[in-house]
Amino acid sequence: MNGKYRDVLVSENKLISDVLCRQQALRDAVNNKDWTALMDAAGDVNEMMDAFNELDKEREELALGGLQEDAETYGLLAEIRGKLVKSRIENKALADYISITREFVKGIIDTAVPQSRNRLYSRNGYVVQPQPESVVVNTLF
Repeated sequence: MNGKYRDVLVSENKLISDVLCRQQALRDAVNNKDWTALMDAAGDVNEMMDAFNELDKEREELALGGLQEDAETYGLLAEIRGKLVKSRIENKALADYISITREFVKGIIDTAVPQSRNRLYSRNGYVVQPQPESVVVNTLF
């Protein structure tokens, strides 16, 4: 039973290492504006995380069986948790980068192509920013 538990931990550790590599590729694709690579990397990360979740469920079921955990098992668990934290930080950094970039581009477009519409209000009475109309940008220059 401990051997099976250790095998699941080793598989989880390898899988989360692969996820971290693909997250780096995802970040590079965003920075390089390579949208095909971005979609491929995002799909790979989602598939890997689904597989990781299945392995994690299996690990939890094995742990409920009352295992004797040793130093190696604790070490693997600590390494996996550390990699999960690193993955979460990478996701947050990427989300922040995308959010900041989106707001920056929106600000430039609002300045370059101001929208002359009436103010829109939400149900709660807050002013809602109107979305800009479609703008075609010539990238040849």
